[in-house]
Amino acid sequence: MRRPSKAVCAVFTLAIAVGGRSAQAVETAVHAVGASPGQLSGYTIGGQVIDGTGIRIGDVDTQIDPDHPALAGKIISHTDYSGEGLLDPDTEFHAFNSTNGPRVWVNDMHATAVAGVMVSNGLDSDGTQTGHIGISPGATLDIAKFWESNLDKNTNGAIQAGLDLTAGPASILLIEDQTANDFAVGGFPFTLSLDYLAYTRDTLVVIPAGNSGPDNIVFSVPADAYNGLTVGATDATFNKVAPFSNQGPTDDGIGRSKPDLLAPGVGLVVPFGGWEDDDGRDGSAAVNFRGPGAANVSLFKAPNITAEDDIDSDWVTVSGTSFSGPIVAGAGALLQQWGGHHGMDTSNETMRAVMVNSANKVDGVLGMTRTIVDRQDRDWLASEAFSDPAVVLDDQMGAGQLDVTRAFEQYDAGEQGPGTVENIGWDRQLTSAQGEFFDYDFDGTLLAGDFISATLAWDRQVLFVDSGIAGEFDPGFDSFTGLQLDNLDLYLMLSDETDTANAIWSSISEVDSLEHIFWQVPEAGDYKLRVEFAQDATYFDGVPRTPTYALAWWAGVPEPASGGVLLVMLGFTGRRSRAGLGEV
Repeated sequence: MRRPSKAVCAVFTLAIAVGGRSAQAVETAVHAVGASPGQLSGYTIGGQVIDGTGIRIGDVDTQIDPDHPALAGKIISHTDYSGEGLLDPDTEFHAFNSTNGPRVWVNDMHATAVAGVMVSNGLDSDGTQTGHIGISPGATLDIAKFWESNLDKNTNGAIQAGLDLTAGPASILLIEDQTANDFAVGGFPFTLSLDYLAYTRDTLVVIPAGNSGPDNIVFSVPADAYNGLTVGATDATFNKVAPFSNQGPTDDGIGRSKPDLLAPGVGLVVPFGGWEDDDGRDGSAAVNFRGPGAANVSLFKAPNITAEDDIDSDWVTVSGTSFSGPIVAGAGALLQQWGGHHGMDTSNETMRAVMVNSANKVDGVLGMTRTIVDRQDRDWLASEAFSDPAVVLDDQMGAGQLDVTRAFEQYDAGEQGPGTVENIGWDRQLTSAQGEFFDYDFDGTLLAGDFISATLAWDRQVLFVDSGIAGEFDPGFDSFTGLQLDNLDLYLMLSDETDTANAIWSSISEVDSLEHIFWQVPEAGDYKLRVEFAQDATYFDGVPRTPTYALAWWAGVPEPASGGVLLVMLGFTGRRSRAGLGEV
């Protein structure tokens, strides 16, 4: 069990500057994660590069600006779950007072910016193509408003939104919220509801990590979800954890690994959903906005900025994990479009395993193109997750930064095994009994110094007792119950080895629904991965529910990094010892 050293209330903060000055366009971030049309040119459907067409993403957020030209035709539904109703952007200009002076709230700013990261077509209000195109411009959105214009929110409404959106065609759910609370982390109804949707409806749930930085190492609701992808942010270099990005482990007496992935989150130019007047689209210049994640706080830190000081703009520069999350959600749409067209499994577990396993860690290893470092400039090879089999992911970096090009190589290698498998692939498998194991033998000898990356993902099982009106969440009658977590372990072994005590390396967390190995084999030989169903959960109703898992793997020779450095294994002293790494 790992314990955080301190706990501070999480606040979801994001910086905003209108017009995109001193910023990088969202398409630059899309290219940084390997998702530009040129980078994915080998993946076409009907002669068109994949773009998320046919995939619906549910965004649980604020109100959106449905008339922004960059989002034309992309908003399929726009529903209020806050109780406030959808406001008229042409007539309902909202202002309110706080202890720090007059503030204004642009009700549709946040969701419009988030949507732009995913589906922007790049068009300005005069029809000019700006190039500010989202990661999955062919996808469409269902917007669920659960934030009121004064930053009060309806969390029960957000739970209902998740139930409604995933009952329809939405296969991905993006949750734009961070909340500190008095409930046990992982046990709050909002978190349980998201784990339920991932478990029962195979929804890919994506949650921004939050923006309280290194002082907040408590993962708040709902970023503590077991079955979702929690996303932190990298800075403007795309190589380093952003100063504001929340870090793990969870503060639930367990210390689970979070975040899962990183994505760019600094200085992105996205559609601006401001209020409108007779002069067109307006917005406050160089302001700070405290958005979803903290109720009853002021929105703008610059109290003297008013509508008279505004400038016209269709675009806004933003920073925050609010915008890292939709990059990952959009990547999920690309993968689901490809998988659905080819009849491949698109389950929550498979999407998680594929994206986590293909993340960038160290430039030049297994086709990786970036070395990702934490705030202290330490890479993944210096992390506790690399050296301790019980720690799955790094507390700042997770598994590394999303790489969509590698995710497609991982996914397109196809479902294989158990049995003999190629060096790149994945599998989804239903278990049947505690003590059961599945072996995946690599077809061919691995050489000394070859790397292996492998990720095992499964779901915490959650039940929903719907005692009130069917399909409606009523906290007075209905409840979500998280069952004890099934424990699966992952081992790297010589092919002829039968005893996991002699494994080369392992990932054996007892508290996470993810295992991850990133290791360099010490000597040439035949190797395999073993998935072991170590511990069946004890169910309060006595009904056994064995888990289904997804496993993704990638093994091969390391390539020279861009700086000419090659990692080489110098020695091996056993499964729980970290082998020496040197440079040549």
